[in-house]
Amino acid sequence: MNEAKPDDVELMRVTTADHESPFRLICFPNTLDTPVGYLPLADLLLPTVEVLAVRYPAAPPGSSWIPDTERLATKCFGALSGWTDRPIAFLGHRAGAYLAFRVAGQLERETGARVAALFVMERDAPPETAGDPPLSGRIVAVAAGREPVGNGWGAYSTAGSVVEHVPARSDHRGFGTALANLIHDELLGFHGE
Repeated sequence: MNEAKPDDVELMRVTTADHESPFRLICFPNTLDTPVGYLPLADLLLPTVEVLAVRYPAAPPGSSWIPDTERLATKCFGALSGWTDRPIAFLGHRAGAYLAFRVAGQLERETGARVAALFVMERDAPPETAGDPPLSGRIVAVAAGREPVGNGWGAYSTAGSVVEHVPARSDHRGFGTALANLIHDELLGFHGE
């Protein structure tokens, strides 16, 4: 039996669809969350969107930041092998948003695949990076009712960015229908190359 090592990165199918969905959404959890938290969202997105989540090593105790982001982004990029055969979007939550941004850039640069949309939840854009080309897909910054976030992402996409507000998560059902509707609308409006 293969056992995952503590520093392994895995891509986990959150739902099992009985047919092939036209889109895939790869979720990058916050450091304190697990892929299981995406089950309610995955149920709301079926049958249009197949949801997968990245499981990566947890942040050190007491930290809410992902250590060695560039090394982890490279591992996540490797885990995507075989999953980019249809239009793909990324969703990153807090620290996972920056990680999703880094992996999306690497995917576009190294494979030529286009990320249809990058959904960044509860995270402002990072400071400008030296020489990184902007993403070709749209960036949708999602503010979930807490504090105003999502600023500055426009510089990182040639397709533009937008800040959307969804109701704050208030119960165990997770992100809710507002986020699912936002993802559906964005992906159904996507015109692949």
